[in-house]
Amino acid sequence: MMAGAADGYYEFFPEELIPDGLRLVLDTWPILPRPDRDELENAITGRLAAHLKRAKKARRLPFSIHFQVTPLGPDGPLPARLDFKFLAGNDEDAYLAFECKRLRIPRDSGLDHNTSDYVGEEGMGRFISGKYAPGQFHGAMLGYVMDGNVVDAKENVASLIKKHSTRLCIESGGEWESSRFLPKEKDVHQTRHHLDKGAPTQRKLALQHIFLAV
Repeated sequence: MMAGAADGYYEFFPEELIPDGLRLVLDTWPILPRPDRDELENAITGRLAAHLKRAKKARRLPFSIHFQVTPLGPDGPLPARLDFKFLAGNDEDAYLAFECKRLRIPRDSGLDHNTSDYVGEEGMGRFISGKYAPGQFHGAMLGYVMDGNVVDAKENVASLIKKHSTRLCIESGGEWESSRFLPKEKDVHQTRHHLDKGAPTQRKLALQHIFLAV
């Protein structure tokens, strides 16, 4: 939704930019130097954000890219740090937030699925609690699949989301779907969440889930 078309001010991150933003991530990932299997999320995400910035300029997309920023609430900073966000217009709150997590991490002791971190309080939970993107209708999760097995990574995430559907405020019938914005992309999905239950005004949130093979 846009308010004040003449000055480019957005109250919400505009939905018409979301497909381009998701496509930018998918197209940029293959040209990155391949991460090491034990590389940490911040290092991977930093390189991705830098490449996204260059690709975004080449495509002349009307949003800016911000890496590791702390959202500001009405009374001060919120207790969380965004991995990166796409910011549209002049409103600091009109952004599409991305939370990034590694999945299926090979370790000396065996395979660490890390699915609970993706679905838990420090992953999807940051959107549900309002630490990320309060007031926005859309957000995104990135899963770096460190052993390359995207099929099993998606199945594990979908299963745990279903198990915790109540805590995640999953909207009935919307546990795991093809992305509304990129419906033909087999490794992009979405979940729909019904937040602020019992409040006079309830808020809906859709999370896009992008899985990237390392």
